[in-house]
Amino acid sequence: MKSIFKKSTFLIVFLFFQTFILSAQGINLNYEKLDGQWEFYLEKNPRQVFDSVAANIKPDTMQNVPGFWNNDIIALKGQNKPETYGCYRKVIKDLKPQESYAILMKDAPGTSCAVYANQKLIFKNGDPFAMINKDDSVRHPSKIKPIYCRFSPDKNGEVELVILVSNYFYRKSGLWDSIYFGTQKNIFKLNTFILSFNTIIMGVLVFIGLLNIFQFLINIKRKEYLYLSIISFICALRISTASYATLAYLFPILIAEAKIKIEFLMLWAVPVCILRMITLIYPVKTDY
Repeated sequence: MKSIFKKSTFLIVFLFFQTFILSAQGINLNYEKLDGQWEFYLEKNPRQVFDSVAANIKPDTMQNVPGFWNNDIIALKGQNKPETYGCYRKVIKDLKPQESYAILMKDAPGTSCAVYANQKLIFKNGDPFAMINKDDSVRHPSKIKPIYCRFSPDKNGEVELVILVSNYFYRKSGLWDSIYFGTQKNIFKLNTFILSFNTIIMGVLVFIGLLNIFQFLINIKRKEYLYLSIISFICALRISTASYATLAYLFPILIAEAKIKIEFLMLWAVPVCILRMITLIYPVKTDY
């Protein structure tokens, strides 16, 4: 019991210390969030969006970022389910033409997407075009991976961002996370730090899990070690998939369906293991 308490205390202190460093790092980096109103084109592909803008055709609506497709937006096309696609558009001005810029989304939109900068494809998650082309031959077109991509503005210091989102199966979709924007150097540092931070936390949790597995093998009667190791492994998986999906970097073939199932695993598994571990540490004594 004392060893479990020491490990838990160490983990809490370590997480607090890393969170403090992350906050301080975020303050020092010069970036902004592209939150707010974006133009939204429902069931239009990027080429149709570019043509609509050239013809001065207004977007279907304005959509908040971060945000989800809701019933009002889906109702624009007489639909009642979120399995569809659409494009978000925003123009950023007053940039330095000679500077390189980048965007970062820790939680990529589900379940597939593509990013365009000045009408050029610069990033793709899965195959968002299968839905547009009505191509059912693509077996796993869905991917959820953090979005990091860089680009350069035009000679006028402007960049037109268009993000295509295709939702194949999930109950909600859209640009559901903040979009961090800044110079390529600053966004690269931010992305690298978040990736390193998550990797360190995952490593600590896996180490604690392995340590408790060994403790359990040495003394099989102490099953609380087994449950603590299970909790550690599941929490590591949760961190590797929730928000910033670090696991997608380790396993590029990870599909969105698997990522979402892993992410919500701890919602039912961890409470059961915690309760079982507590009952083993503090058994209920009954006197007859």
